[in-house]
Amino acid sequence: MNTLTRYAFSYLPSTAKIGYLKSRGHVGHKAKIGLGSLILAEHVEIADNVRVGVGTHIIAETIKLGKRVWIGHRNQMRVRTLEMADDSEITNDVTVGGMDSPDSRLSLGKRSSIMAHSFINTTYPVEIGDDVGVGGYCKLFTHGSWQSPLDGYPIEFGPVKVGNGVWIPWDVFIMPNVTIGEGSTIGARALVRSSIPPHSLAVGIPAKVIKSAPDYPKPLSQEERLCWVTRIMGDMQRYFTWKRAKITIRQDRAQGIWSIAKNGEDDVLVLDDTAERISAPHVALKKGTDTLDLDKRWHREISDFLGRYGIRTQNVRGVDPGAM
Repeated sequence: MNTLTRYAFSYLPSTAKIGYLKSRGHVGHKAKIGLGSLILAEHVEIADNVRVGVGTHIIAETIKLGKRVWIGHRNQMRVRTLEMADDSEITNDVTVGGMDSPDSRLSLGKRSSIMAHSFINTTYPVEIGDDVGVGGYCKLFTHGSWQSPLDGYPIEFGPVKVGNGVWIPWDVFIMPNVTIGEGSTIGARALVRSSIPPHSLAVGIPAKVIKSAPDYPKPLSQEERLCWVTRIMGDMQRYFTWKRAKITIRQDRAQGIWSIAKNGEDDVLVLDDTAERISAPHVALKKGTDTLDLDKRWHREISDFLGRYGIRTQNVRGVDPGAM
């Protein structure tokens, strides 16, 4: 399609655009593409409940979007391969692209987020793991070149890899050939020129590691953990009361658990205030009840609220809670 045809195509109804994508592969139930948005690809695999906002253009050879992926408004993406796992998101005004390259790829893991106004250069692969937060105005670059190396100027090409559970706050710049290890945190406005080991805190220009495991993250006592759970549950109850949602949060002190119910329904979500699992990307679940169903709106709202505190949840309907 030329530019004018793409523009006209983007304003067709969502059903028409979904019909085009089905001719290129699989599209799940309740997928929706907003006004002025388009997805153009040779190979398409889109799961259930994928949503694309207004004014977003995605051009790729291969697109694979997992369940409940959210791609927001006014994003511009041109990449050979785009992969987004379940419950991941790219919010608003994000640019993804770079030099045309057979290695061009963006891979975003489960429950990970790239926030507003970030620029992801994908001349070489950018691989982002599960439960990663990339803040607004971040820049991830896989190439750095302008002046000729034949005149002695530096040039660098290479992938960027971000491990599971990493936090990259706002306005961080990451250079080519950098790997950020699992569970690490980068300070705001840092310049990351070299790889960061797992479970480390790195800050500054250039970024330097100032804390590492076992001192980072800080180990918590059971009493400290219980204080955090109590605070989170209290904040959640106040939030849903303010929203006028008929959600009740109860604590069973004998069993050391918190349960959440709506309109008298069976409890569907339980937090264990003593288990270490509370800080993992799963929420402990009460046996004999349904598991967390992120396709239900109020379950999703609970999941989103817990995400404010870095507690990641996933859709585990039908999974034995004891197996988690």
